[in-house]
Amino acid sequence: MKIVADPIIPFVKQAFEKFGSVECVSGRTITREHIRDADILVIRSTTGIDATLLDGTSVRFVANASAGEDHLDLDYLHAHGIGVASALGSNANSVAEYVISALLALGPSFYQGRTLGVIGVGQVGSRLVAKASALGMEVLENDPPLQRKTGWKNFVDLPTLLAESDVVTCHVPITTTGSDPTYHLLNDANLGLIPSHGILINTARGEVVDNVALLKTLGSKRLAGAVLDVFEGEPVVRNELLRAVTLATPHIAGHSIDGKVAGTRMAYEAVREFLGDGPEWNPDNFGPLSDDISITISPDMDLHDAIAYAVHTVYDVRNDDCTFRPTWGLNDEERRIAFDRLRTEYPAHREFWVVTVQVPSIHANLMTVLGGVGFQVEATSKDCEGGSSE
Repeated sequence: MKIVADPIIPFVKQAFEKFGSVECVSGRTITREHIRDADILVIRSTTGIDATLLDGTSVRFVANASAGEDHLDLDYLHAHGIGVASALGSNANSVAEYVISALLALGPSFYQGRTLGVIGVGQVGSRLVAKASALGMEVLENDPPLQRKTGWKNFVDLPTLLAESDVVTCHVPITTTGSDPTYHLLNDANLGLIPSHGILINTARGEVVDNVALLKTLGSKRLAGAVLDVFEGEPVVRNELLRAVTLATPHIAGHSIDGKVAGTRMAYEAVREFLGDGPEWNPDNFGPLSDDISITISPDMDLHDAIAYAVHTVYDVRNDDCTFRPTWGLNDEERRIAFDRLRTEYPAHREFWVVTVQVPSIHANLMTVLGGVGFQVEATSKDCEGGSSE
């Protein structure tokens, strides 16, 4: 059995060699010739799956190790009897933690006593609602499909959310049809509803936000700033938009090692179920990243500094912004290559849940906040001088 897989997927060769021979081909460069005699494809969101790629091949199953599905022509796959499965929710916690890191990087004035508007309350949005609430933010939620499905009364309409939120964050799939299309959901008119002191965060898909309209909105100071992890036209990104936003990263919000390995595991289980056979698989280890990570909070830290210290010790979005910035002056082709290289060579980081934060007994309220954000917490009676991690 021949399996063609994207090498950016962690442990992909180690895992899928249990089923047959594995040939690794970079996701954006996979062609029909690579997979003409392949049985199984293991890919991420950079590989478009449609008739152009699959016609005339022997592919029987596509395992998508990422959560999004807009790169999959599901109608084609179903019509041709080709099996498909996605790692839905695998990186949801990582994306929610990215937003929390961004809020803390912006500073206490952007979340303390502020309102967060969450557009899309699925795998990512629901986690973010809980984490932002733990920070003390008021949260407004908008999700028309989920509202119709559940009948929940705690949703608000989009104009209300935009007008009443200090920070707006998007967590919807990209759709162009149906009752609730999300393509350019945040267009010029809707962007204009956000208060001028507001911040927009987009970690969903670039096309959810009209990038031309956003650039105009930022340029006219009708919006205080934006944090973008996704862009229209990526991996070629508009230089002028990059220079206008507050923080920018190359589509890595879901790239925690925990999220990516979860994607590998879910793709593996899907192939195992499709074949009806195969051993269970778990990675032997995550390399140099220990499961025993501890952070100690100093008793003289104030609440914001303590939360920010814990969060940014594990993941600091500003580091990814700084790594991305040197590519902005490149020409389009160089920037395209750099964008994909930054994603392929992205350094591993863990998620909050594997980290234990030691909190001084005088900061009992901090335990509730950090626990709600996602950390393990332990009280300590020791008076520690300065924060530390190991």
